[in-house]
Parts: sequence; structure tokens; C-alpha cells
Amino acid sequence: MDPALLAICTVFVVLAVIAIRIGVAIGSRKKRSPQITQTQVMSKTPSSQSGSRAILSPQPAVTPTTAFTKPERATISGIGISLSFGHEEQAVPQPRPAAAKLTWYAPGESLIHAGLVIDAGMLYLSARPLAWPGEPSAIITSLSVGATAAHPLQDFGYYPAYDRVTPEQRRSYLEWLAAGRQDSDPSQRSLGHVFMFFYGLERRVLLNHDRDPRLLEEMIRLLQHYGAAHKSRSLRTYFLQLLHFAGWQLGADAYRELWPRLLELDDDRPDEDGLRFVLANLHQRGEPLDWTVAYRLAISSHESRRSTVVARAQEKFFALFQQRFQEQFAGALIPEAAKQQTLVQYRPASSALAQMRYEARNGEALELRLPNVTGLHRQFKALPAIWNSCVDDLSGYSRALFSNKQGHAAALARWQSLPVELKRIEEHPLKAGLDELVANSPREGDYIFVPVAALAALAEVPERAKLSIAICVGSRW
Repeated sequence: MDPALLAICTVFVVLAVIAIRIGVAIGSRKKRSPQITQTQVMSKTPSSQSGSRAILSPQPAVTPTTAFTKPERATISGIGISLSFGHEEQAVPQPRPAAAKLTWYAPGESLIHAGLVIDAGMLYLSARPLAWPGEPSAIITSLSVGATAAHPLQDFGYYPAYDRVTPEQRRSYLEWLAAGRQDSDPSQRSLGHVFMFFYGLERRVLLNHDRDPRLLEEMIRLLQHYGAAHKSRSLRTYFLQLLHFAGWQLGADAYRELWPRLLELDDDRPDEDGLRFVLANLHQRGEPLDWTVAYRLAISSHESRRSTVVARAQEKFFALFQQRFQEQFAGALIPEAAKQQTLVQYRPASSALAQMRYEARNGEALELRLPNVTGLHRQFKALPAIWNSCVDDLSGYSRALFSNKQGHAAALARWQSLPVELKRIEEHPLKAGLDELVANSPREGDYIFVPVAALAALAEVPERAKLSIAICVGSRW
């Protein structure tokens, strides 16, 4: 065959194949296109009379689909020809449900849920769980509540949340709220109840800036009620942190009235973070350092010796520290502050607030700037020296407390071992007996005649035929 003729035939064949492929592709596309039908849609048009009337008018309704066509490809004599008719149609977006909303019940406001009346308020409520990170204290009304309550001591787990505990635990929590958030025996209640309620107060005070003093009073009451029964360091730390943080924002005078009550809630280890607020308040008011704050600063210093004397003779130790501090400073130690303020960052107890802080949301609500009093350490350098002198001078008294002596002899040994400052204010243990003996003894002018035997009996010296001077001296009157 003539090569020219063969080439012409080949071109015609290729064109024919391409035409066939194009036709198939177009037909396939038409089949996949959305179908338009006539549906009856209700609409309103104005009427010549008053009001309006409804009429039915035909409107096209399109059924949204999403389709992808496969590219067509033809290959002739090693020549690749690709024809693509792919297309995509987006579905109409559906409206999202409204976001869950938190409702706050103020102190004294009542609510009824799961057949229980909760009339003390101070909590959040929501119909559905909130979006991440949520609010662990919120009562979610759509969640089931058990018919019977879990045991009050059943653990709620770390970072408890209402939407993550069991229905029976929800019943236990709601019953506790309905009972006024207290127990006849607070040791028989797991602290998960207390913490879950506290998370709501934390959110309200910090994020919503609620300055209602009843919120702080409730925190103090809960800490007094459950703190001593559980000896939980976390409970004390988180509660006191929020009380100082929120109390400072009440103003200098209001906080000055509050913080002595908070210091009384300290345990063996003072709240050093709270002391920063207290010292800043004293500086702000130009008020001299009180001895109750001074000894907390002293015990926090690494220069102060740790000794069993403090625990054994705590009452006498604090009395001696108070005397020596007041004698040395006499109200003259007014806290000074460094030029640059110190930044205090709140450490949330709630997992929701902790996540917000991590994501740097509402960060300004979790930070405060205070006068930096603790930055000037030199103004408090005398406090550890006073502390250590009290340890030294009460060591003999501490040993006398655990001696084998009994009765008047033991009391006399303890008194004799006291420092001079405490002897001045501590009554002699035999004073009452001596006063009675003197009152009943014969007198002659300015002289009072007291029988030696009576004095020996008062000092618990055993009766003997001969009473020497050495025995009398050894009794340590």
C-alpha cells in the first residue's frame, strides 16, 4: 500500500476514535448532572385585601450532590490522549446547633434538678456539655442521674468533672449540694465533691470578675470544715491561693481585714505565695510588720534552724519570738519594695482554666503585679537570728517537758528552765501554795514565821529526821 495513503487512513482512524470518546464522555456527564424537578413551595404574596394570603407556586428544587467523573484517556500507536470532564458540586451546609450556654446561680438562688432542691446557689448549670475545654463544675441537665447515690467516699478521680463521673456519683454530688455542702463528719466525704464545686467558684471569680464577698466566705467555710479533717495540702494550697488572689483585688482596706483570717488557716508550713500578697499590702498601707507575719518569714528562711523545740514548745516559742521581735523593732519595721514590681501568675486548680492558661486565653485574668517586697531580702535578715535564739533558749524547757519528774517537782523544773523573758510573765508553779502558806502562818511585826516542814511538803521533799541545807537547796525553789 502507498505510504501516503496509509498515513491518511491512520489519521482518520485516530480522529474517529477521539470523536467516539468525546461523545461517550459528554453522555456520561449529562447522566450525572443534577435533575431538576417541579415541587410545590409555600410562599406569601401581597393581597389586595388586608393581611396576606398563601399561594402555591412551582419552584425548582435542586438536590445537592457531590460527584467526580473519571478522566477519559485514549492511546493510539503509543500516543496518549487524556480528556477530563471531572467536576464537583458542593453540598448545601446544614445549620449547626446553638452552642451550650452556662447559667450562673448566685448565692441564695435556688434550682431543682433530679428531684433535689439546691437553694444555696454559687454554681453553673448548662443543658449540654460545653465545647472544649468545658466547665467541669457545671451541672449538665441532659446527663443522667442515678436513682441511688454512690458512697460519699468514692473517689471522683483526678481533675473531677460532672460530665465524666458516673450517674451514681452525680447523685452523690447533687445530694451534697442540696445538704448545704457540709457533713456531720467531714472525713467521710471525698474531696472530689469539694474540688468540683471549687472549680465553679474559681471560674466565677477569675474569668467573670465576680467580687461578691459571699464567694470568698464560702471558700473559707469549706476550708475550715474539710481542711482539718483531710489534711490535704492541695486543698489548702488552691483555696488560699484564690483567696489571696481575689482578696487583693478587693482593695487595700478590704484585703487588710481578710488576710489575718487566711494566716490562721496555715498549717505547719506557711503559705509563701500568700505572704507576698500580705507584705505587698503592708507596704501599700505603710504599716509596720506584725510579729505573726515576721515569724512566718523567719520559718521560710533557709537560715532558720529546724528543731523539735518548735514543735514541742510551740506556745512558749511563739510567745518568746513575739517578745524579742517587739523589743528589737517596736513597730519600726515597715516593709520596703523593690523598684520593679513582681509578677504573680495564678496556678488554676480547674482543668478548664489550666487549659486556657496553656493556650494563652484569658491570660490577663490569671496574672497580677504586686509591689516586690520579698525582693529586698536584707530588711528581714534579723528574723532568722531571733528565731534561732528562741530555739537555743527553749531547748532546756523542751527537755524538761519530757523528764521523769512528777507533780510540783516537774512543774518547778519546767519553770526554772524558761528564759528570763517568759519567767516574768509565767506564774511560779508554787505561787498559789506559797500564798496560802503565808496567809496561814503566824506574824510578828514585819516577820512571818513559816514552818520548814510545811515548805518541804510544798516542794515535795520527803519527810526525814534531819533536813540539811543541801537538801533544801537541791529542791530548786
